[in-house]
Amino acid sequence: MRLIASRTRTRIAGASTLAGALALAPPIALSLTLALALARPAVGAGITAAAAPPAETVRLEALPEPVLREMPRIGLNLGARTSWGAEQLIANVLKNPGLEAPLDRALVVVQGIDGRWVRDDTIWLARADGFWDGGRFDVRTGTAAGATGRIIASRHASPPGGGAFELDPMPAGLRPGDAISVAAVEDGAALASWWTDRGELTADRDARPGSPGRQSARLSPRGGAARLSHHLDTIGTRAGKLLPVTGSWRLSFWARGAQGGERLEVRFLRHGRTPFVARSITLGSAWQRVDLAFEGRDDGPAGPLELSFETRTGDVLLDDVYLGEAQPGPGGFRRDTVAVLRMLRPGYLRDWQGQLGDSIGNRLAEPYARRPSRYRPGDAELFSLYGLTEFFELCEAVGAQPWVVAPTLLGDDEWRALGVALAKAGRRHGFREIVVEFGNENWNPIFRAAGFLSPDAHAQAADRAFRLLREAGDASVRIVPMVNAQFANPSGWTRLARGSALAQKVAVAPYFLRSLQATSKREAVAAAFAEGDALLRDSIRQAGAQGKGVAVYEVNFHTTGGSAPAALRDFAVTGAHSASALARRLLQSALAGVREQSVYALAGFDSHYGAQRSLVRLWGVARDLAPGTLRPTGLALALMNQAIEGDLRAARCEGSGCDRVTAAFVGEGAATRLVVASASPGPLTVRTALPCASGARVRLIDGSTGLDNERAGGAAPAVAIIAASPRCDGGRTFEMPPYSLAVLEIEAASQPRPQARMPRDH
Repeated sequence: MRLIASRTRTRIAGASTLAGALALAPPIALSLTLALALARPAVGAGITAAAAPPAETVRLEALPEPVLREMPRIGLNLGARTSWGAEQLIANVLKNPGLEAPLDRALVVVQGIDGRWVRDDTIWLARADGFWDGGRFDVRTGTAAGATGRIIASRHASPPGGGAFELDPMPAGLRPGDAISVAAVEDGAALASWWTDRGELTADRDARPGSPGRQSARLSPRGGAARLSHHLDTIGTRAGKLLPVTGSWRLSFWARGAQGGERLEVRFLRHGRTPFVARSITLGSAWQRVDLAFEGRDDGPAGPLELSFETRTGDVLLDDVYLGEAQPGPGGFRRDTVAVLRMLRPGYLRDWQGQLGDSIGNRLAEPYARRPSRYRPGDAELFSLYGLTEFFELCEAVGAQPWVVAPTLLGDDEWRALGVALAKAGRRHGFREIVVEFGNENWNPIFRAAGFLSPDAHAQAADRAFRLLREAGDASVRIVPMVNAQFANPSGWTRLARGSALAQKVAVAPYFLRSLQATSKREAVAAAFAEGDALLRDSIRQAGAQGKGVAVYEVNFHTTGGSAPAALRDFAVTGAHSASALARRLLQSALAGVREQSVYALAGFDSHYGAQRSLVRLWGVARDLAPGTLRPTGLALALMNQAIEGDLRAARCEGSGCDRVTAAFVGEGAATRLVVASASPGPLTVRTALPCASGARVRLIDGSTGLDNERAGGAAPAVAIIAASPRCDGGRTFEMPPYSLAVLEIEAASQPRPQARMPRDH
């Protein structure tokens, strides 16, 4: 941790250079003085400083010209659902509740052509011989773009490339380097997301009456029994219960016996505890719905949840299963999911959940008709997705604008259908705008199975998609088309921005603290604030030269590299200081002109990293959804979104500590708010020129405590948003502990805050 310089400097708070500060307009008469003078230890418990820093004075003034007009609130990635972790988003906690067969799609990049056969350029995507036989293809780039047809035959590999495909008809003008979307549906295939450890499980085309799906599951006893099960909340003791079964729940399903008279044993329990449901049901030969309501009392220790169906007396067919709270929230999401989102107040919800291989029919299907989908080979790659209809309902319920990650593998007709669906959703839900991002991280080789790694191919495929969306949509609904680029590769931004005529924005992910080498908490905290914004600002200028804005599709800590031990790594990303660290990054982007930002992600207890598969407490800003414990990063998002409303202005800073303060003014006049993220190891006394005639309040997150919110079992959070009453000392004055995030708000009872309006530019 470096010592604080005593020399006085002037700059824009959050800007990277003095030259950048001087290039901006002079300030208006609204000032802030930050004096580092609190009479308390330089750092809080758990953060050891070598010596207390000297007191400093920092003065900020708001510049007259807004950086962003009518700045939207910070957005959030809703993320993918899981059945095992904190990301249990849906009221029906079961994946693939309709017991449907999977949908496979993938992207072929033509390496070679031999008659009607084409060869992929990547071998790791190849499926077994015949896997794609009878499927469909759709050319997405090149002069043959838009050509479609059948896959007559497919082979696992065709050296030196990957899978080989016989196409009918052979598209005229197809060339090496062109991209082709291929698709196949495994009707009658094994059922995804369910387990069987006894007997035989097969798909049956006899679906229950009125089902929107296409099949049911047949349990056939072999050796005495057949058993179908679904497992939930399996992280275990390190997290506690992430899916508590409390309140009114119900289990419902459709079933029938193959002959009639078969007995079905149904159990739902937490391992080691008395079952919530334990029923033996005699079935007839006709389909019947079974609806079991129960009150959940989930006392006792953590342990996996399990739902099981078992028969010993003959074949049983099952279909359309529901397990979850009796009264779901909007869009079929858990009420806890909705409640946490309402605390966070995201301006956007981004729906990235692994849907690159999905179809538009599946994105719009009813939950019981929706197939699991994948774009990479392997059973572990199947995603059980929430749909666009449910997502739009959730967005309206929490006051967020939708950020749709559109599957890259859609064909022309599907892009048109998506355009119609977006227009309908915009009108129905009253959305101000709908962001449409062409896939997710096309540049990333991890997503090669459905991603356009070449910026030129990415731009071409995206423009074709955006044109079709626009033609099929409704001019009354604002669509914001985006492409995505690697944050660390600015030349890729420029090339993509230059190549795409229709994208309005290039979306990037300015994650921070990617590597941690620290050996102490003091070093870990310093590292969380070490990254500047020079790369972001320079790259934004380059994209702007091509007529494109920049958006942030994901941002958060990304502390998966380095040699720091696991406990110190967890502290670095979940300690109280992390609130100010994330807020600082968000302010850096906003002050650089980024309008749309989405933090990653709503929920996620921990994640693997490194060759040893160690665990670090990324990525969720919520530790859990029930009881709804926000990590400091989640508290930062909630606090900032309470303050963001109106035009955002940069601040000119004078003082020796300017390089440790990132600040912005939001609103104007009596509705002014000031957001300050401190990277200082010392306390701050904040003096403003705001008049004392009006009331004021301060809300802050104390980053100096060394505490976190990682306690399981319902313990009270250690880190929270706290209120303070500023005093009058030549203007409104308040105090901030080290590494803290604060919002000063003028309370104008006679002048309500301005209502959010449609942005005047984009």
